[in-house]
Amino acid sequence: MGHGRQVYGEVGHMRQETRPWGRFEVIYENDNMWLKRIIINPGESLSYQKHYERTEYWVPETPGGWMEVRGKKLELKHSLVPMAVYPQVEHRLFNPCEHEVSVIEWAVGHPQEADIVRIHDLYGR
Repeated sequence: MGHGRQVYGEVGHMRQETRPWGRFEVIYENDNMWLKRIIINPGESLSYQKHYERTEYWVPETPGGWMEVRGKKLELKHSLVPMAVYPQVEHRLFNPCEHEVSVIEWAVGHPQEADIVRIHDLYGR
């Protein structure tokens, strides 16, 4: 069983990665899970995708974020139960608002970027 690690940059900040749709911050990760803050820019969308080996749970931090799962669009709402997306289920997060939207993502199973199968991507990836 792997050891967990908090992920911080050189000056004590979480590691951030920029994407065409916004950015994410890695809060915590180990060999079997990660915890990220996903920040989606106004009007942007992550790719419509699926994974073979992980389940993702989403909890909104700010209002206005939406998810699409198997073609059905739902607003992300604060809840005691996070929204879950299971392996091989097509999904995406998107932001129709005029402000940034922040979502906490907990990925369990095989949380590796290589496990992304993009079905549709606005940015040609």
